Amino acid sequence: MSKKVACASCGVENELTAVFCRSCGEKMDLHAVQADHFEHGGVFSKTALIRLLKILVLVGLLASLGLILWPASAGGDKGTGAGARAARGKVMAIADAGKQGAEMQTELSEAEINGYLSAIVYQGKKRNKTLSAGKAEVEIINIDLGASTVNVTVKGKLYGKVPITYTVKGTPVVGPGPFQFNVKGGSVGHLPLIGPAAKFPAKRVAGVLGGLRQERHVLDTATSMDLNDAGVTLYVDGK
Repeated sequence: MSKKVACASCGVENELTAVFCRSCGEKMDLHAVQADHFEHGGVFSKTALIRLLKILVLVGLLASLGLILWPASAGGDKGTGAGARAARGKVMAIADAGKQGAEMQTELSEAEINGYLSAIVYQGKKRNKTLSAGKAEVEIINIDLGASTVNVTVKGKLYGKVPITYTVKGTPVVGPGPFQFNVKGGSVGHLPLIGPAAKFPAKRVAGVLGGLRQERHVLDTATSMDLNDAGVTLYVDGK
């Protein structure tokens, strides 16, 4: 049974939420409502508060799951077949320069890089060597260049059915030494992740890019890089 509070004027018991007495019509004295009215079964009881908190947590989890499964769009210029062929020639030229100790520089546009990455994914499927990001089969690898940072997006399907998107934002570091990518943030679907949490999508993206051995070798070979939102220029210093 719900708790009642007595009217100060006529003594008739009213509901806790009553503003005026149901009997005499006088305004209820809210100061007469004691803490014990809320301890068991009241409108703001502990049980009700716990239930409300559970509902809020559940809603939060469902919202997060929705953001994760909502595929994010990949930025950057769309690649083409011609761009893929141009990029491949430049990649091979850098690799050769590194082997021969020759000096060179080459510029790859965003569209050329994305076309090249699309060709890699396509050829992998054609040869039944599909790239994987964790449990997801990769369908798209895309980059979006900035003045000093790069967004790398990997789209795939978990277990071949559930769409998933991993995006990592970071700063590429070329030479001296092996290529590095300093992660600044990331997201899964539309759910942004920062700090240690960004390691999760970063690990998935790194797993995909780590399988591109030739391309990783080219980045290791380059001694410096100029980056802008239209493309990237790689330099190889001759020995």
